[in-house]
Amino acid sequence: MIVNLLGLAIFPTTHIAFIVVMLCVFSISSPIFVTLAGHCRGYVPENHAGRALTFVNFLGVGFIFILQSLTGSLVEVFLVDDHSMLSGYRLVFGIVAMVLFISGTLYLFSRDAKPFPNK
Repeated sequence: MIVNLLGLAIFPTTHIAFIVVMLCVFSISSPIFVTLAGHCRGYVPENHAGRALTFVNFLGVGFIFILQSLTGSLVEVFLVDDHSMLSGYRLVFGIVAMVLFISGTLYLFSRDAKPFPNK
C-alpha cells in the first residue's frame, strides 16, 4: 500500500494504465482490517469478543473519516492558494503513505496474544 501511494505521489502524470494498476494493487492489498480483528480477538475473552471487535471497527472507520476530512481540507487549501490540484493530491498520497508507515511500524511492536481458551 505504501509503495503504491508513494508511486502515485512521485509519478502523478504517468500513463493512466499504470495509475489504474497501482490503484488496483492498492485496493487488493488494503483489507488489513481482517488481520487486526483476528489479532484483537486474542486479547479478550470469548464472551467480550463482539464488543472488542465492534470497538476496533468503530476506531478504524472513525479514523478513516478523520483522515479523509483532513486530506480533503488540504486539497481545498491547495486550490485556494492557487496551487494545482495535482500538488494537493500528491501531498495527500504522501501523507497517507506516511500514516500507514508509522502505524505499520508501531504495529510491528505489538505482541502476539493466543486466544483465550473456551470455557
